[in-house]
Amino acid sequence: MTSDNQADSFFRKTSLARFVLPIALIVVIVGAVILSGQPRKWIESTGTVTSVSQVKVGEGENIIVNFTYEVDGKDYEYTFMLDKKVDYSAGDTIRFYYDENNPERVVESKLGQLIAVILVIAGCVAVIVSVVSVVINFRKTRKAIEADFQHPQEPVPDDPQTPEEPDPQDENNTPGE
Repeated sequence: MTSDNQADSFFRKTSLARFVLPIALIVVIVGAVILSGQPRKWIESTGTVTSVSQVKVGEGENIIVNFTYEVDGKDYEYTFMLDKKVDYSAGDTIRFYYDENNPERVVESKLGQLIAVILVIAGCVAVIVSVVSVVINFRKTRKAIEADFQHPQEPVPDDPQTPEEPDPQDENNTPGE
C-alpha cells in the first residue's frame, strides 16, 4: 500500500471522529456556559401559593402560580409559569429552590443544572474518544508507512492484462504456441 493510499485510509477511518470532535467541543462550551450562570448552591425551600391562573398561549394553556416565601426573616414573592397541569390552589405549599446568594432568584427544579452537567460530561467523553481514535489511527498509519519504507513491495505492473515475456531459459516455452 502506498503512503497516499494509507493517508486516504487514515482520513476515512478518522472521518467520524473528526466530525464529532467540533460538535463535542461545542456541547462542552454550551454546558459550561449554562453552569457558569448557575449559582453554586440552590437551597430547597417551601412557599405558600397565593394564586393560580391559566393563560391561553397559542393552542395550549400555561399555568401561572404566584407564591410567597421567607428567607432570613425577609418576605419574597415569585411567579412560575408552567406549561403543564398542576393541582395547586391558593393556600397550598409549594416546593422550590432559591439561590443561596440571591434569594430572589428561584427555580422550580434543579433540572437545568443537571442537564448542564450531563452536557459537559457527555461532551468531554466525546472529545476524549474522538482524540484517542484519531491518535490510534495516526499511529497505525505511521507504522504502516514506516514499514513500507523499510520493506518496499515489488512494483506492480501498470497494465495487468499485458502478457509477460517468455522466459528464454524455459524449454517448454516456444514462440508461437
